[in-house]
Amino acid sequence: MEVLGILNQLEEMIENSRSVFGNKASIDKNRAMELITDIRIGLPDDFKQAEWISQERQRIIYDAQEEAEKIIADAKKNAEEIVEEDSITQAAYKKAENIVAEAEYDAKELRNGAVRYSQEILKKVSKDMKGLTEKVLTNHRELGDMLIGDDEEEAIEQ
Repeated sequence: MEVLGILNQLEEMIENSRSVFGNKASIDKNRAMELITDIRIGLPDDFKQAEWISQERQRIIYDAQEEAEKIIADAKKNAEEIVEEDSITQAAYKKAENIVAEAEYDAKELRNGAVRYSQEILKKVSKDMKGLTEKVLTNHRELGDMLIGDDEEEAIEQ
């Protein structure tokens, strides 16, 4: 700042002046007036510069706050996306577990149904075979009864 330099010059002038009566000093009045005029001229520029620096400081603070808010908003959005993706993943795992459980249940029911069906078929075949066996034995006896003579004994033994 220019004004500070001029004030330093004025201060040096006063310090280097001759003391006249105790605290009183003798200085070059014209030079002191020039320095004061320079201060008055320089103050508006220094005030403008100080005001600009203050405004610039405020702008930087405002920009930093905006950037911080943006970073926080982005972080929240990313966190929400991660949570949502995790929720979607968890839902997919749950759905997959349900599908597997349902498939296992369906496979069990299908297997049990196949076993029951096979049992019914075997029961029917067994019944049919029993009936056939009885019919074969009956037919065999009837044929044996039809034999004439000695061959009867041989036919029945076979």
